[in-house]
This record gives sequence, structure tokens and C-alpha cells, in this order.
Amino acid sequence: MKKILLLSVVCILSSFVIVALSLTVGSNTVKGAGGYLPTIGKTVGSPAPADGVSTITIGVYPENGPFVVIPDYPICLNVSGSGNTLSSNTANTGSDGYTYFTIKSTVAETKTINFVHCTYGNVQNTGTVTFTVPPPAPTPTPAPSTTTNTSTSRPSSTTPSTTTTQQTETKPLDMTQVQINSQPLAKVKDTFTTTQDKPIVFTGTTIPNGIVTIYVYSQPKKFSVTADAQGKWTLSVIGLPVGNHHAEAEVTDPTTKKTSSKIEILKFAVKEAEKTQDKVASTTAAKRSNGLIKLIIIVGVLGVGAVLATAYIFIKKKRQQSRAN
Repeated sequence: MKKILLLSVVCILSSFVIVALSLTVGSNTVKGAGGYLPTIGKTVGSPAPADGVSTITIGVYPENGPFVVIPDYPICLNVSGSGNTLSSNTANTGSDGYTYFTIKSTVAETKTINFVHCTYGNVQNTGTVTFTVPPPAPTPTPAPSTTTNTSTSRPSSTTPSTTTTQQTETKPLDMTQVQINSQPLAKVKDTFTTTQDKPIVFTGTTIPNGIVTIYVYSQPKKFSVTADAQGKWTLSVIGLPVGNHHAEAEVTDPTTKKTSSKIEILKFAVKEAEKTQDKVASTTAAKRSNGLIKLIIIVGVLGVGAVLATAYIFIKKKRQQSRAN
């Protein structure tokens, strides 16, 4: 009887399955000995930069013995830390026996990864992966400027050197030539004020046929005009929002298509335009006030005239009575 009972226990124990998981990062695979479990807490694979793009690939290999794959074993992956993106939070075993996960991160740190049974939630395996601070982006190298200067000398046995400097941009606006509403720029540069219904007229002189572009901030607006053959130009700006603004200008050479650097030409304030109804009401009130004043003057003159006439008649009658007596 005891032998039969012992045999039954052995059979029951042998029916339990030891599930082994092996972690793969890139081309590195770690398989643990003794129960087919990998070493706990081991950083697997080379670190990846925490740039949100680079990935670490993890392959999980569920085993029911040495290299005996359990098909369709439900494996879920949990990752500690922040800034993580997983390609899949749960997956089943693929045709090659591996269940694959990929991890991206924007936070440089060592992260703990736990593989659990998706149904029962018990931890099957634990490991770590590391994300490092990404290297700084390379600084672009500016393109070398092309220079060629040409000089003529007397013939000699040596070849004459030729070097010419090529202009890289158009000369900026001549600030001394700019006027605002026919006033010199220096006079109104930091004190100019207007209203929304009144235009700001910029005038100046630049290269012949140059394209003058004015940018108005804080709400960016762009205005352009082409100068005439003598380089004279006029640009009118109206309807800007209420508030403080500043204007910057640049010039484009129509021949070389090169543009000058921007320069600030004016700081100014825009106030709200007086409303039409207010203007009409103000004008009407003024007219009424003027009419009332005229009426008072007329009534006053007439009153004084009446008093004088009455006094004259009274005096005349008195004189006539005196003569009669």
C-alpha cells in the first residue's frame, strides 16, 4: 500500500511543468541553469540611447525542459521607470519559439523588467535593461565662403594670383534715408504713436529695383514693395492690432537674389480708432452747442434792443408831457 501511495506522489510531482524564460536583447541570449531560469537582476544586452527612437529587443523563450518550447504561452511584460514605449504589452509565442518585445525610452535609467503569466499574474522572470544619455547632435559645419580676387600686374615669369571676394548678402537698408509719415526716422524712432484707422507710411532709398520687406511684430505681419529704378520706395501699413509693436526690414537684390540681414527700424504703439458713432455724436453735440450759443446771443441782442426801445419811448413821452404843461 505504501509503495502504491509513493508511486502516486511521484507521478503527480512529475506532471508539474517548470517554465523557463530566456531573455534576448539584440543578439545576446541569456539562459539560466538549474530550472532553466535566467539570472535575476542581470542587465541583458548592450545599453541603448534614451532618444525615444532606439530600441532594445527582448525575446522570451518559455521552456518546459531543456529547449522544449511551450506553444502559445501567454507572456506579459512590465517595465519600471518612465518615458517607456512598448511594441506590445502582451504577446504569444511565435513560430520560432520566442515571444518578442521592443522597448524605447526617453529617460536615461536602468529599468527593471518583469515577465508574468498574463492569466495568473505571477512573476516568471526578472531582468534589467539600461538606457543611457544620448550623445549630443553634431554641430553642422558652415559651408566655406567662395573668394576670388583678381589683380593685374606686369608680365613676369610667375603666374599672377587671382582672388575675388564674392558678396554673401545684400547691404541692409540705409537708416538715414528712412522716413515715417514724412518725418525723419531719428525723430520718431521710439516715440511714434498712431491709431488703427491711420496708415503708417514708410519711405526710403535702397538699391535700384530692390525688394523691401517690412515685418511687423508682435503679431507677425509681412509687407513688401519694389523700389523704382532710382531705389526710391514707399510702403503704407494700416489696420494693425492695438498694442506695442516694432518693425524690422530687409532688402532683396533682384539680380543676385540675395537678401540682407534684418534690422529694426521702428518701435511704435497703435491705439484704438475713434468709433464713427462717437465721432457723429461728438460732431452733433458740437453743432447743437454752437446753435444754442448763437440763439442765446440773438435773444440777448433782441432783449437789449427791446429795452433800449422801451426806454426811448418812455423818455420821449415824458418830454412831450413836460412841454404840454
